[in-house]
Amino acid sequence: MNMPDIHGIQPGWEVWDSQGEKVGDVVSIESNSVHVKTGGIFSKDYYIPASAVDDIEEHRVELSVAKSDIGSQGWDKPPADTVSSGTGAGTTDQG
Repeated sequence: MNMPDIHGIQPGWEVWDSQGEKVGDVVSIESNSVHVKTGGIFSKDYYIPASAVDDIEEHRVELSVAKSDIGSQGWDKPPADTVSSGTGAGTTDQG
């Protein structure tokens, strides 16, 4: 199975689950995930891995998982490759 290329996704596109229910809107594309913000008063941020993207159409991203399962996947934290680990590795010296 070929994984869709998430790098063509644009902020503002709608994200839908495998059952046809809207999950939220794209905030940004990280190196290997899609940052999605849910709507409503209790909005949440999710970092959906590229492996969970089933299909991409213009202005629409479809996932291979149900909305009800997203919260239990641990996708509420940015992936390790987008967060500083604080180990000093990869720091830049600008002086």
